[in-house]
Amino acid sequence: MTLFGTSGIRGKMGALVNPENFSLLGAALAEWRNSPEVLIGIDYRKASLPLALALSAGITSMGGEVHYLGVSPTPVTSYLVKREEYDFGLSVTASHNPPEYSGVKVIERDGGLVSRREENKIEEKYNEVKSEKPWKRIDWKKIGTMIDRSDLVLDYFEIVSHIEISEGIREKLDIYVDPSGGAPCSISLELLRRLGVSRLKSVNSNPDPFFSWRNPEPSESNLSEFLSISKKGIGFAFDGDGDRLSLTLMGKMVSPEKLLAAIASVLLEEEGGGRIVTTVDCPLLIKEIVERKGGELILTRVGDVEVSEEMRGSSAVFGGEPNGSHIFPRNHLAPDGLFSSAFILWKFGEIVNEIDKMPTPKVIRGKVSSPEHKKEEIISKFIESIEELGLDYTKIIRMDGVRIEGEDWWVLVRPSGTEEIIRITVEGERQIFDKVKRLLVKIAGED
Repeated sequence: MTLFGTSGIRGKMGALVNPENFSLLGAALAEWRNSPEVLIGIDYRKASLPLALALSAGITSMGGEVHYLGVSPTPVTSYLVKREEYDFGLSVTASHNPPEYSGVKVIERDGGLVSRREENKIEEKYNEVKSEKPWKRIDWKKIGTMIDRSDLVLDYFEIVSHIEISEGIREKLDIYVDPSGGAPCSISLELLRRLGVSRLKSVNSNPDPFFSWRNPEPSESNLSEFLSISKKGIGFAFDGDGDRLSLTLMGKMVSPEKLLAAIASVLLEEEGGGRIVTTVDCPLLIKEIVERKGGELILTRVGDVEVSEEMRGSSAVFGGEPNGSHIFPRNHLAPDGLFSSAFILWKFGEIVNEIDKMPTPKVIRGKVSSPEHKKEEIISKFIESIEELGLDYTKIIRMDGVRIEGEDWWVLVRPSGTEEIIRITVEGERQIFDKVKRLLVKIAGED
């Protein structure tokens, strides 16, 4: 059984995600890090508390110590794991997935999610634990404890202690916040209050394990009501665990591609260049901005795990994905929508100026159904058949599927890490997307 997907372990309560398996996972994690000291935070989902208790039972049964934060957005847990020097952390959440999903993210000492290499080690330990039941050999005197450390959550505010927002923004602009009914309800509004924001308005700010008001993914299609409400100011909408952020200006959504590019541009200007790490589905405008600002663009496979791993030990000034995920390495190595909201207000004039100058990327996304065991075969056949597309391409990048680049367009065809589909992303004309999808449907049909 494969545990980890694109970003942590997720699923509906059932075969994989259940208290029994999570108690085994807890024991495996304790074996992986040799009776560790662990920080655990959860979101408001119905299954998060029993899953956290199951993980804690497994960890403590193997001699580990659990420090329990209670409800804590993932970036808060990530920051505290790094600051307090825990052996690792756990964020019990399914992030932006629908309410019936649950899961857990395993956080490294630097605040980023564990690497693929460490995920494999954890899976090996998990399989050993399932067969060996190692707690049977543990001396009862060495069983660990679980203590409440909810007092640590407010220490996250230290992350913005150096930020000063202009008086005009603090006192004259309406700031709208939509925490999604998820974990950001616990801290997102207070963060902005502590920065002096006085005209603060919120919607969907009461904890809601069912995400009744909207889907926890802050995409434009899920934010129609928020866009209407926030027409007179700046809007921040978070996903279910606070690691993704969407920005609205006067009731209009800023594309996540443009927001990522704008933040990168501001930081490159401040640093006089540097490395920007993003994923292989990044738009052309990011490449253009990084080159113009004298920076270096590094592409990774899709997923914040991949971005964090590339940033480890490097001099990257910023990283993220074109989905609202932004990583500020001076803080920690996980996406942090909460800090992004503060950073945007801090650098508001510069960021809006960059956004206004940018064209909106013509990004088209789609998918083709594929059984898990057929994905790689279909993509291999697609690569062999690229000439059938009749496209004048300049480069082919074999990473996370395949990216085909032309002078002013690109195509990414990659297997989904969470669903039985192959994802198609195109920046360019609709006819390019149609050609790619027709070819993939043809190949999948042949199989």
